[in-house]
This record gives sequence, C-alpha cells and structure tokens, in this order.
Amino acid sequence: MTQDRLNIAIVIPGHLRFWPDCKENFLEKIYDTNHNIDVYVNTYSTMFRSDYEILNEKERKVILSDEEIKSMFEGINVISFSIDSNDTYPEFSQITKLQKCYKIFNDVKKTYDLVLRTRFDLMLEEKLDYKKIYQECLNNPKLIFIGKGGLDGLLNDMFAICLQRTFDVYMTRFKFSDFTNTEGMEHGSLKQIMIDHGIVYNTDTWILLKRPDEKIYKIGL
Repeated sequence: MTQDRLNIAIVIPGHLRFWPDCKENFLEKIYDTNHNIDVYVNTYSTMFRSDYEILNEKERKVILSDEEIKSMFEGINVISFSIDSNDTYPEFSQITKLQKCYKIFNDVKKTYDLVLRTRFDLMLEEKLDYKKIYQECLNNPKLIFIGKGGLDGLLNDMFAICLQRTFDVYMTRFKFSDFTNTEGMEHGSLKQIMIDHGIVYNTDTWILLKRPDEKIYKIGL
C-alpha cells in the first residue's frame, strides 16, 4: 500500500528562461504540498542562453542578481540554490549543468521516495498524481515517467520522475553512452540506458513548453 505523504525531490537545472510565466503552473501541477517536497535550483545569472546575440535576440540580455533570483522562488521550499555567473559553452553545457546539479543533490545525502527533473520553461497539462506514480515505480523500479514525445523524434529529456536509485542512472547516463559528440546526446542517452540498463519509459505525460516567440508548444509525437 502506498504511503500517503511522500518525500519528493525536484531538481531544476538550466536557464530561468520563462520561469515567471511558468511558476504558477509549477505550483498547481508539480509542487504538491500534500507531500514533503525539497527543490534544488541550479541556474545562471543570465536569464536566457548566452547565444541570444547569435540568434539576434539582444533584448533577451537579462542578468539578475542572486537576490533577485531567489525572490522568484518565494513560497517554494528551495533547499539548495546554485547560481553560476558564467554560461559559456561548452564548459557550461546542458550536460555539465545536469552533472553539477546532480552532485549538489547527492551532497545533501537525503533519501527520497521520488525524484523529479524539470525545466524552468516547462509546464504540465495535468497535475501529477505522485502516489500513483510511486506505486507504479515500486512495481517496476526501472520505470521513468518522461514527457510524451520529444523534439527531433527522440525520447523527451525535458522531464523525468522516478525512484531515487533509478534517478541515479538517469542523471549519470552520459558516462554510460558511447557518443563521440554532444549533438542530440541529451535525448539519445535515454535510449542508450534503455538498451544497456533495462530502463522502461512511461510517455503518457503531456508537457507544454514556453518558447521565445511567446507561444506555448504542446510537446508530443
């Protein structure tokens, strides 16, 4: 029988992007106060990616102080903030950010029933049923709930929720891969651990993504 109140960690690495627009959805669909939730924030002082100039988006040159960033998470139990001033690629690539976030998460040395990875510009169409997800993960410890479909026809790497020991595989999956370059690696690595480590994916979750053109995209196949 599934326990009523779960211990859940939410890990959010990357640029803040459209967090001010997506926070309300996070509070309604992800941040369920019926459970004990710890949030780990690992971000940059630059709100958008540093390639805004390459993409001719100079208006997105938004730089925030640590205090300004922390104030954006009022009402959320953030137990760890990590804010980098440098987001130069490839030193601070998405892969590097994920690995750094995972190290901080592990250094706290807390035990969780479920661990969730999301993004600051991601929203969900339906509220998460953590008790149902937890029971399904207990029945199949190698199960990871991810978004329904992805960009480029690959598995969706923007969202994941699973048992803590399974999250270890998810977050360290790059060392298991045989990729020689990083193009598509984030998504492709999910297939790699599926093949090599027996990981199973539930792709029923619809996610909504806020994009630079101010539109909301429903991500799916």
